[in-house]
Amino acid sequence: MPAVREPALVAVIGVGGVLVGAVGSGAVQATVARFDRRRSGRDAARVLAMELHEAEHAIGELRPLRDWKRIITDWDRFEAAWQQYRDQLTHVVTTDEFGKVDSAFACMRVLSRAAKRDLAEPPPAAGRPPRFDPSGEILANYFEVVQRAKWIVLATSYRWWEKQAKHRVMAAVAASQHEVPDA
Repeated sequence: MPAVREPALVAVIGVGGVLVGAVGSGAVQATVARFDRRRSGRDAARVLAMELHEAEHAIGELRPLRDWKRIITDWDRFEAAWQQYRDQLTHVVTTDEFGKVDSAFACMRVLSRAAKRDLAEPPPAAGRPPRFDPSGEILANYFEVVQRAKWIVLATSYRWWEKQAKHRVMAAVAASQHEVPDA
């Protein structure tokens, strides 16, 4: 290959190579950072799904008992988990989904405050029911909000190909259940 004798052309080729390398390197770094954020968001979704699962069961037990002392639940831990993982979750959910999950944790904050308030008062007289503020309707509403949020973060915790594989398996199971056995 003949040598290039024009210094300006050599400089342009050199600068062009540096620019192409910088843009390519930047694109690779941005892609890796995006994958890391999404992985971190899916990991956060898994943890939050477990917390919401626990919250769902706590509310489910609280509804018939209506007594804070009979439920062994650290109501403050739900808020701590939400504060720790909420920023990571924003990378993998829509704004609407984020709002629904935030609402579920807001319900848990309200229950935490209600438990603290009711337990701080002196115990009721003998034969009287324990202090318990949220009505059954409110607890039923909170249960539904938490359950919906749990399914949102659980679905978010899967990668797209895991979701596709799950859908194929579920479709095969559904199809096999609808088959008519030979007579």
